[in-house]
Amino acid sequence: MTDDLVMGANYQRNVCTAVVEALNAGVDLLLVAFDGAQFYRILTCAAAASAEGRLDAAILGDSEMRLKGAFPVD
Repeated sequence: MTDDLVMGANYQRNVCTAVVEALNAGVDLLLVAFDGAQFYRILTCAAAASAEGRLDAAILGDSEMRLKGAFPVD
């Protein structure tokens, strides 16, 4: 899990870059805690990166498997 993506260190820089870098590094969860209204901005960044092929599909698949194991659906 990342630290809060909308805290000062990321928020004043390019949040979309931080999202892509975190997901491609194998982070399973993106935290948006300080400013919940920014959730949609983060989600849009991730969706755009996915549509543009900037996210590593293998790493995302590994993350999906970890999350399914941590939060099984019955």
